[in-house]
Amino acid sequence: MIDSKYDAFRAALQSLLQDITAELSSVSGIQSRLVTQEALTRRAQLLGKEASDLALHELSNLIGLHVTVFKPSELLPVADVLKSHFKTVNWQRSGQGSGENVVITATLTDQRAELPEWRRFAGLNFEIRLRTKASVAWSDVQHAITYKADARPREDCRPYREPRESDLILLDRTVDRFVELVSTPGVHEKRDIHPFLKDHPFLLHPNAAETFSEVAIGLGTDFKMDFMVREPDGAYLLIELENPNHNLFTAAGDFTAAVNHAQRQVEDWQQWIDENLSLMQKRYPDILSPRGLIVIGRNAALSPAERSRLARRNINLRGSLSIKTYDDVIGSVRQALASTRNAIMGLRS
Repeated sequence: MIDSKYDAFRAALQSLLQDITAELSSVSGIQSRLVTQEALTRRAQLLGKEASDLALHELSNLIGLHVTVFKPSELLPVADVLKSHFKTVNWQRSGQGSGENVVITATLTDQRAELPEWRRFAGLNFEIRLRTKASVAWSDVQHAITYKADARPREDCRPYREPRESDLILLDRTVDRFVELVSTPGVHEKRDIHPFLKDHPFLLHPNAAETFSEVAIGLGTDFKMDFMVREPDGAYLLIELENPNHNLFTAAGDFTAAVNHAQRQVEDWQQWIDENLSLMQKRYPDILSPRGLIVIGRNAALSPAERSRLARRNINLRGSLSIKTYDDVIGSVRQALASTRNAIMGLRS
């Protein structure tokens, strides 16, 4: 059974990798993940076992660390640095050009495994995957094009194909269509916007591990979250959609009933999950204190003073919940696509 000790090990490994690579200008970023209990159960079933009976060597990618470098020529030098700090169980180099990557299966060195803070993890294998910034960006593009809400989770090892500019153009046009949709008079968040986002969930999160639509959480069949996103690091995000034509503020400058109702609803979800965690974890094994997001209204309806008040409320919510307009969401998607395009163009230059 996956428990908090493995998540603590994952976090410690990520911190250690950051220290090891701090002086390497070739490293763009480091992320980590812990495999879900659901995926672990599937793996055990394939082996004819219970998840609790899996041996350490069968948990080789229970913990995964993704190291991103800028150029393909930097993959092997960084891999050599990492191999000098861990005991290498196996390593492989695959792909070519923009799809090249290096995967190292490693465990702690004998010296580190003897330290008190690491001793209980001696013998546990973990995976370090090195990829270029461009290949990660392009993988996200492919994911955005093919992935729909409630589909199977993304797989980092899915077949890679070379980038096509037409794929980026397709995503740009999808964003344009979404802008047209939310700008349509009489648009309805349940009838019109929800189905569109279910077909194109990258608009809600550019690289979600999974996106679930209309999630019932035990408050009755009439109480369903519009979307729930599992992020690459295993954290969850609860999303409530309101109408883009709703006002966020009254003439007196107070938040409208629509905003306050949506906030109360998301907070009720969060409280219910906290109080019924064991029940939720049967379906969503890694869920713990999920963040919330409300999408409502448009920027054009906000004065500078109202934008400032909205920012202040989001600050006061301390990250547990945020309120964004549809324009904020659209802007974030366009920025993500621009960063992706820059990474891919950098590969070609």
